[in-house]
Amino acid sequence: MRSFTAVMALAGAAVVTAAMPATMASAHADTGYRTVWSDTSPAYAAGQGAVYDYHHQVNACDLSADGWGVVTRFQTADGAWHAVNDGNGSASGCGSTYTATEIVLFKTCYRSYTSIEYCNSAIRP
Repeated sequence: MRSFTAVMALAGAAVVTAAMPATMASAHADTGYRTVWSDTSPAYAAGQGAVYDYHHQVNACDLSADGWGVVTRFQTADGAWHAVNDGNGSASGCGSTYTATEIVLFKTCYRSYTSIEYCNSAIRP
């Protein structure tokens, strides 16, 4: 069974730009990022989630062709929880959705094909 270590990506623009896929690097300054890491040896970044567009857009990016997916779960200001998946796996492009209600919390999860999830703790964007 796989597990992971959750690490928050550094917020410095140069580091974020270098570490993020092109679709995520162009986000606004109010962006929050979460990375899920495998605990295999060597460890690798399995996926990333981000909140941007002034806390109204969220995405999920699968970074590894390992048979596991990535989902970003997020809570809006009305208290409801939602999710966005990277539906094409590690192929180019990420899953993304827009919500009219402000996103107040989010977490990124590493998900097996049997729906077992390992998530990092929810944080504010």
